[in-house]
Amino acid sequence: MKTDHTDVKLMVSELISAGLTPQQISEEMDNRVSSRTIYRWAKGDSVPQNESDVEALGDLVGRMKGGKA
Repeated sequence: MKTDHTDVKLMVSELISAGLTPQQISEEMDNRVSSRTIYRWAKGDSVPQNESDVEALGDLVGRMKGGKA
């Protein structure tokens, strides 16, 4: 599956809107990627290179929506 810039930007934006910082997003993703990478994803400067990172990001969004993050 090809990672879409818009999807990743939206997921990161949603997490930031929920009150998480890029550092906290990184930590919640078990430091799979740096907070700087999260910032780049939010700006659309890059996208995850590993599908597992997209899955981890999606899992975090799901936890936030469920109130479990």
